[in-house]
Amino acid sequence: MNMVNNYIYNLLLALVCGVEGLSNSEIAVVDKDQIKQLNSLGKSSITISRKKNERAYRISVGGGRENAMQIKTNRFEELF
Repeated sequence: MNMVNNYIYNLLLALVCGVEGLSNSEIAVVDKDQIKQLNSLGKSSITISRKKNERAYRISVGGGRENAMQIKTNRFEELF
């Protein structure tokens, strides 16, 4: 984390994984290290997915689901 004017900043990216009606939508939270990794790929977009009953989202980094960054669900307590 960077210290600027006595404040600590932790960069997070929240991705809203919306479904019709939004009441069953979820939020995937990507931390700063994962953001750096995604940025280093030089992609102009990302795709996030999750199969039914999986406990993690996946962001493709090339080469299909087997070669994907996993984003745990329910990360709020871990990150905040």
